[in-house]
Amino acid sequence: MIVMVKGRILTIPNVITIARLIFLVPFVFITLNSPITGAIIAAVIGFTDYLDGWIARHFHQESELGRILDPIADRTLTFTSFIVFIVTGTLPLWFAIVVGIRELAVSLGTLVIFRKKTLRLDVNYVGKVSAFGVMAATPSWVMAHEVAGNAHTGWTVFAGICTIIAIPTGYYSLIEYVRAYRRA
Repeated sequence: MIVMVKGRILTIPNVITIARLIFLVPFVFITLNSPITGAIIAAVIGFTDYLDGWIARHFHQESELGRILDPIADRTLTFTSFIVFIVTGTLPLWFAIVVGIRELAVSLGTLVIFRKKTLRLDVNYVGKVSAFGVMAATPSWVMAHEVAGNAHTGWTVFAGICTIIAIPTGYYSLIEYVRAYRRA
């Protein structure tokens, strides 16, 4: 059973999400100096996305603020990571473009829905799978770029697998969001 507390602001998941947003500023400067350290930080920040959702569901700390902030933090992390890793030359541009177009479409769609206040589209399971794929693939592509030998091969294979998961599920979830919006 999901218990939604509309007026709750100071919950552990919301604090984690806000910390994720705040930490993006030092993340940029750290990554510009050390892409490998940035990749590790991006992976940890990505894991906190799973963590805050798990805490919210399992400890009944879901909130309206969390449902708004969490996707904002996700998209902000994704776009910030893409920009800083492209600037450092460690993320394939094709990956950032293909995933970025989907992320931009979801972001713009969310703004339209929020502005019209016609409905609220919750994240679907396929969207969560895609988010995991993107959050795992992004730092993995960076690691593949920065290391050599067997480590390079391993990171490249892992990044490729995560990408193969992220892109189709991402676009499929986008289609599902559009369908849900049209049905509403």
